[in-house]
Amino acid sequence: MPVALGPRIRGGDEWEAYSAAASVAVCQDRAAEKALFMRCGVPCAPYAVIETATQLTAVSDDLLPGILKTARMGYDGKGQVRVSTRAELATAWAGLKNVACVGGSWVTPASAVQAGDWAKIEALARDAAELAKALSQGEAN
Repeated sequence: MPVALGPRIRGGDEWEAYSAAASVAVCQDRAAEKALFMRCGVPCAPYAVIETATQLTAVSDDLLPGILKTARMGYDGKGQVRVSTRAELATAWAGLKNVACVGGSWVTPASAVQAGDWAKIEALARDAAELAKALSQGEAN
């Protein structure tokens, strides 16, 4: 995956590169991060960006049950709420002070589980395992 690098700094006998401010900004915003991943072809669990009440009501049923996460400032589980119903989703968003959030399903879409589509679930698991292996070996592009 192409990465924009900022200026280089000399550290001892080795050169080290550090990320440009724009790269850090993307990493600090879950919505921007997922959008970048999608543009680069990196698989993501289904998600919805929720910044308005209209976007909240438009969330697909396939994303429930799931997790609502603040787009920014969440860490170590903070800013994350498990939700199972639309009512819980609305309550969670209000509890997070209606800040920009990313609502996402579990990795396996609820529709596949409800339909008993085990072939699809197994294929998703295989794809995830292959991607993880490629990433760990530096082979993913």
